Amino acid sequence: MSSTDTGTNEGLVRVIGARALGLSVVNLVLGAGIFALPGRVAAELGAAAIIAYLLCSIVLALVFLCFAEVGSRVSRSGGAHAYIEEAFGPSVGFVVWTGVRFGRRSASQVTDSRKLRSPNGGQCSTPVHSANAESI
Repeated sequence: MSSTDTGTNEGLVRVIGARALGLSVVNLVLGAGIFALPGRVAAELGAAAIIAYLLCSIVLALVFLCFAEVGSRVSRSGGAHAYIEEAFGPSVGFVVWTGVRFGRRSASQVTDSRKLRSPNGGQCSTPVHSANAESI
């Protein structure tokens, strides 16, 4: 049996600090932006795409600072829902929570329907070859 199987405590603490959480959010935002959007934005805006990215980064920085300030004042977990509930009461918090929930579902359904209506079914224009039973 290894030392992990015996139940000994190695002194590892399972917590995520503010710095690690912040860097994780930055990683998610940058990862999505790097791989998903630049080609589409450049196709639509041309040379002005970099200006659009700079303006959006400034606005997002302000939003992040607002969330950081509110998060330092509200001690319970729950994100934006908890902040709104703390500021405006439980009924407004519930309305916002249900609106966000149904809004996300509606947005994903609209995205899915656009994929179905597109000429290539929302797929890449270049064929992707995957391994199948015949090629193995």
